[in-house]
Amino acid sequence: MSNVGGEMKRTVYLAGRITGDPYYFSKFYEAEKALTADGFIVLSPAILPPSGFEWEQYMHVSGAMLDICTSACFLPDWNESRGARLEHDRAIAQGKDVFYFDEWIQGRTTKPTTMEKTEVNDIA
Repeated sequence: MSNVGGEMKRTVYLAGRITGDPYYFSKFYEAEKALTADGFIVLSPAILPPSGFEWEQYMHVSGAMLDICTSACFLPDWNESRGARLEHDRAIAQGKDVFYFDEWIQGRTTKPTTMEKTEVNDIA
């Protein structure tokens, strides 16, 4: 949790497949927008430069981002990524609130059904 303007907000690390996914940035961006709209402060490895570092260096920086968050959210393809699987294990080991974006967004978009009120007319 972070105190932002007197309001406590949950911090969340966003994890998913980056390596080998040419569309990773837009995928992370859309998820970040949804989480931010729900009041999260989001740290995303997708903001890191796409080249210039070794995989291990990216994981070091991403690990630091994960460490300071209270929660970790995993995109649907997280299990296809060696790095995201390591982040998942790390988040579990640290006792973070771990959740999965596809389940979370589905829960947010499912509208509760309401029964229509039926009026009964008096028959004379």
